[in-house]
Amino acid sequence: LAAKAADLPLAAHLAARFGRGPAATSVRAYAAGGYYDRDKGLDGLRERLAEVSEESRRLERRTEDLASEQNRRGEQSGASQGDHLSYQEARRAEAVAESQSELMRQAQELQDSLAQLQARAEAAGLNDPEFQRRLEEVRDQLARALTPELRQRLAELQQALTQLDGERTRTALEQLAEAQQQLREALERSRELFERAALE
Repeated sequence: LAAKAADLPLAAHLAARFGRGPAATSVRAYAAGGYYDRDKGLDGLRERLAEVSEESRRLERRTEDLASEQNRRGEQSGASQGDHLSYQEARRAEAVAESQSELMRQAQELQDSLAQLQARAEAAGLNDPEFQRRLEEVRDQLARALTPELRQRLAELQQALTQLDGERTRTALEQLAEAQQQLREALERSRELFERAALE
């Protein structure tokens, strides 16, 4: 809220608050687009599902580790509710939130790509009912991965960070890690289903 009131990105607000100099104004990113054809699309989507599933596993571990570290710090310092985060703690938690947002965006892109693959297959006359059913199952699993609970947990973490509230941030990280477990399991299930569809 403080960053919003100052009309600044959170990273710039944190940097100014802690006297760490100017915040980074850009991050590395890549652009992707187009559609997947029946053959190349299967390989491309299989690879992307594997990458996103693995990234989900790594992010879940990062979140759990950060929550544990901050809990230990709180216990050692005797921190009470409302204690403030250090600059380093805030930046690491912010990085987790940013990574989670990006992972959710990638999962949504996979959903869109699957819909395109289904449409292209139908347009090309590839109306194999079993193949289409498998793709629909994958899309359903991806939809289950992006739960309202996951979005809510991410929003709670972002809100705690705007206030630099240590206790709320620790709680939000723990709850986000639980939601991330459900995300990972749904992504892994999506990958398994897609592997079956590709082999049939």
